[in-house]
Amino acid sequence: MTTTKKRGHSTASRVTATGLSVAACVGLVGLVGFREANAQAQAEPAPQPEAVSSDGYTQADLDAYATALADQANQLSNYRAQLDQVAQQLNLRINLAQPEQVAAQAVVNSAPKQGAATTKTRPKPQKPQKPQKPRATTQSS
Repeated sequence: MTTTKKRGHSTASRVTATGLSVAACVGLVGLVGFREANAQAQAEPAPQPEAVSSDGYTQADLDAYATALADQANQLSNYRAQLDQVAQQLNLRINLAQPEQVAAQAVVNSAPKQGAATTKTRPKPQKPQKPQKPRATTQSS
């Protein structure tokens, strides 16, 4: 007599296999969730300092900005002082080169016109003077 094996699985073995696979899936999902929770807990950023201004700037941010503005103001005042020195030097050179013309221009420009509307007029160009011919002087006897 030969015995033949049944190839099919019994109901009990199917229930056991299904239960084990469900337990494995639930365990795997739980392990992934546990690791994610630990990673988020470790990666939590430090608490932000409390904002001082309505735009969200802290006192340290505002102090740093004020320091930068003070430095910039100092640089600009130094630059202005340099420009004033250069302007004084240029004015001195101009005054030494043409003292009468500069003084006359300053007087003309500073005198305001009264009663009449201010209009710009061009000065008329002066005709160049003709060189005078030397006269020969002869002595009569």
